[in-house]
Order: sequence, then C-alpha cells, then structure tokens
Amino acid sequence: MFELPELLDMVLSLLSIQDLARCALVNKQWCDSATPLLWRTISGLSSIQRKALQRTVLEEILRIQEHQEHHVRVEDAEQHQWPGQSPIKGEVNAEWKFSSCRPSLWRFAPWIRNLDNPQFIFYALKNTTKMDNVLELLHYFLKQCTNVRTLTLDIVVPSKVFYQVCLIIADSLAPNLRELSLLGPRNGSCFGMSSRWYLYMVSRCSIKLEKLTIYNDPYPGYIGDVVSKTLPIVEVTFPGLKELILDHCWSKDELSMWEWFWKGCGNVERLELRACRANRAHDLADRIRVWLPKVNSIVIKNTVHRKAVAPLLSACVGGWKDIRTHAALDPMSCKALATQCGTLEVLEVMTISAFSSKTLRRVLLSSPRLNTLITIDDKWCRRLRSPYIEANEFIDLIPLSNSLHPWASEKSLKVLKTRITRIPRPDVYKVLAGQEHFDTLTETYAGEGRYIQKRVHERLARLTNLEELCLGQATMATVFLESVYDEGEGEDYQYDCLEMTLESGLDQLKDLKNLCVLDVQRMEQRIGLKEAQWMTQYWPKLREIRGLCDDGDNLTAAEWLWKHYPMVKVKLASR
Repeated sequence: MFELPELLDMVLSLLSIQDLARCALVNKQWCDSATPLLWRTISGLSSIQRKALQRTVLEEILRIQEHQEHHVRVEDAEQHQWPGQSPIKGEVNAEWKFSSCRPSLWRFAPWIRNLDNPQFIFYALKNTTKMDNVLELLHYFLKQCTNVRTLTLDIVVPSKVFYQVCLIIADSLAPNLRELSLLGPRNGSCFGMSSRWYLYMVSRCSIKLEKLTIYNDPYPGYIGDVVSKTLPIVEVTFPGLKELILDHCWSKDELSMWEWFWKGCGNVERLELRACRANRAHDLADRIRVWLPKVNSIVIKNTVHRKAVAPLLSACVGGWKDIRTHAALDPMSCKALATQCGTLEVLEVMTISAFSSKTLRRVLLSSPRLNTLITIDDKWCRRLRSPYIEANEFIDLIPLSNSLHPWASEKSLKVLKTRITRIPRPDVYKVLAGQEHFDTLTETYAGEGRYIQKRVHERLARLTNLEELCLGQATMATVFLESVYDEGEGEDYQYDCLEMTLESGLDQLKDLKNLCVLDVQRMEQRIGLKEAQWMTQYWPKLREIRGLCDDGDNLTAAEWLWKHYPMVKVKLASR
C-alpha cells in the first residue's frame, strides 16, 4: 500500500496506540515500522501492561542467568572430559542459539524515548526463587533504555528504597536526558524532599539538557532524609537548557545551595513559576535579573501570590516578550506590566482585577510588537470572571475630539481573544426588563447603543492583520449557575456585547482579509443569513465560526454556510 517507507512512517506517527497495535499485525513491513512507535512512550501503564513488561524483563534476566550457568557447566565438562571423548550433546551450538534469538526487551528498549515513573514498573512485584531483589530488575531494564530523552519522576514517599531507586535512575538515564521533570509531594503532604536531592539529580544530567521541571511542596512538614546528606553533587553548567519550570521548592536556609545551579542556567529563555510566596519574590527576581540574562518568556500560575507578581514582571533586564499570568494583577503588577510594552509580543491574562480594562487598553496603546492578546481560556474551564475591556476603553477617543487614538499594536496584532463589555443593548433589556443587574443594557440617550457598537467596529477595523477574533467564551459555569449566581457575577452569558450585525457596524470590518476564526460563543449576537453572506464575501480566509446557536437567524446562517461554503467549520450550540 505504501511503497515509500517515509510515507508509511508519517502515517503511522499520527495513529493512536490501539491503531498502531492493529497495524503491527498487517504484515512484516508494517510491524517493523509500527513497533518502535509502540515502544516510544512508556507512560500510565495499566496493571496488564505493567505485568507484561515485568514478565518480559524477568524472562530475559532468567534467560541470561540460565545461559551463564549453562556456559559454566560446559567449561567444567570440557575440563574434566577424557581425551577423545566428544562434547556433551547439544551444547556445541548453545552460544549460537542464544545470540540468534534475542528477547524483545534487548531489541525494543533502545527505542524508548519518553519514560514516566520507572520506579513504579516493578512496584509490588513478588520476589522469585531466582530473583531476590526487584531493584535488579529495574536496574537491568534501565540499562537497556539507552535512548530515553524525556523522564518524569514522581515522588510519593521518600524512603531508603526510593533513594536507591533514584541512584539507579541517576546512573542509568540522567546522562542522556533532554527533558527532566522532578515532581515532589504537593497539597500539604507531610513529606517533602530536600534541595540536595533535587540538585543531585540535576547534577547528574547531561549538558544537553533542554527542559527542567522541579516541583515540590512549598510547606512540607518533613524535609528529606538523612540519606540525602550523603548524595554527591558535582557543580555543572547547562548550556543547552532553554526552559525552566519551578515552584518555590527551597526553604530560606537552603538558598545558598542553589547558587551554582542558577549560575549554570545562563541560556534559559522561558521561565515558568507555579508557586512563589510574597516574601521570596524579591530573592527570585534578583536571581532572574543576575543569572538569566537571556530569559524573555514567563508563565505565572495562579498559585503564585499576587504580591509576588510585580517583582517578577520587573526582573527581566532585556524586557519580556511573552507574559502569561493566571495570577491577579494588583496596581503594582499593572504598573510593572506597563513597563514591558516596548518588547511585549504575547500577553495572556486569565484572572480579573479592578484594573483589567485600563491595563489592557494601555498595553494595546503602547505595544508596537504585540501580536497576541488573550484573556479568554480556550480550555473550557469554569472561569466566571475573566478579564474584559469596557467598550469606552476599547474605543479610546482622543479627548475633545471625535477621532480614535492611534494604537501602536494596530498593525502587529494577529490574535485578539477578549470580551468587550458595557455596550447598551435596549433590544435585550426589553426581554430582561426588571432584572437590576442588567442596568448596563439601558441607554442614556436614544441610539447610544448603536453608536458605541459602530465605534467599537471602527476600532476593530484598524486591526488589519487580525487572524483570530474571539469575543465570546463557552465555560463550564453554565452547569453551576443556579448555585453560584450572585448579582450577575456568576453569569457567563454576554448581553452587553456586540450584536455583530451589518446594521451595528459589522460592514466596517471588510478590510480584515486575513481573518480565519470568529468566536461569538455565548454572546447575544444576531448573526443571520446576510451577515454570513457578507463574511464569505469579504473574509476570503475564513475557516471557522464558533458560537452560532441552533435556532432562529443563527441556524439559517449555519445551514447556508454548510451548503455553499462547506470549508467553513460551523458547530452549533444551544442558546
């Protein structure tokens, strides 16, 4: 079927494990190509898979032991045989028989590239009469895995046995790794790991290490073990290390132990912080400023204390190009973010603050390199109050003038994912009359809503290189509305938003020739047949529309697109 081996390899690389297993049964050529892919990743083994791997390793070791014992018997027989006596029957070709029938582990283990938690592979395996120590099984298995590049090591309970396992892993795998993840106990566990253990594992890695993750409980009740004090640490540098993922895994007394590590990370470009206490933020910022001169991308998780964000955002000497934060921005953080506008290319902010609208407007105003602004989570998580931009802030009129303020990001912005709110919608208010938390939908004068919508569209029209425009978001909050609804804060459905009709100003966006994705999920929009026809006429690269509903004008537009433009992906949702 596939005459070119490269074509077969490319197709097989896209298949699931189950499909690969079926392909391996087709013929010898397919089996030879599919088997390495089946062995490429050893992760999340089921009990059946773990037992099969245990049996494979055990049988191979027993086979080797049997061969060695047999070889000894042959030598003894040769030493004690009388002159002229023939060798023992069947023993002459024993060496040839063993070498010509190598076990599967010897053939396939070098194909393993990704390995998760090898310490659990032989966990709870009963000792056999010929194998008294399961650590020997692990050691033999890892010795065969000569090409592992990615290793994840989860720590459950530190113990002497666990340290012995770590010594085996450090000796067998660490020198060849490109990615290493050391994941310690979390969530208030009574166990923790000392810095010396982490540094020992890191010091055993190759200079070719490219990505390092260290994750430990910031408040452990128990730190390490006396065994860790004897671990030898060799101070090395990591010229190939580009990505560093940390939480605050050391105590105040252990800061000095990490100095050599920071000195060896001079080529790190991306830094991700999963946890950091406010009183340690300045120490960490100093290390970023001194020892990470090439870092330009930072990810701040929501477990980082909000008062720690400002020092971290101010720590980059050359300026951040990529900032992704799930932590709330306080006034100091917003001020620190504003100083990065000159170099900023990607900004992702996921947690609301009182200053989100003004801060986002300032970023759009002052960032000439900004190509991506995201405040909407694509993972469909339960996020009830994501950041937004108020319509007046987004329009950004020049004082005492009726013209829009020019933004530095107008030509560079390609991806805009945010909510634009506070737009009067009297058409919606008539339906929802009497609900006090929708007062923003009323107009102070007749026609205010349409006027604001046209000015918002006028601002969007200036983003001529825009490829993705996402103004809506579908979240799991809809499942919990009855229990969390409180004065509108729990409502993720947008009413004070653009109605996205030609009458409201959509026709001003005819110059967005590069637009590929339009997202209006859970928005009170009124896209109909004429809007769909207009989009296909003026947006030649349009490939996906998200958020059309399965009733009314939305359904009519979707049916027309399915019939006349099947290349445009349209997935309906219930209103």
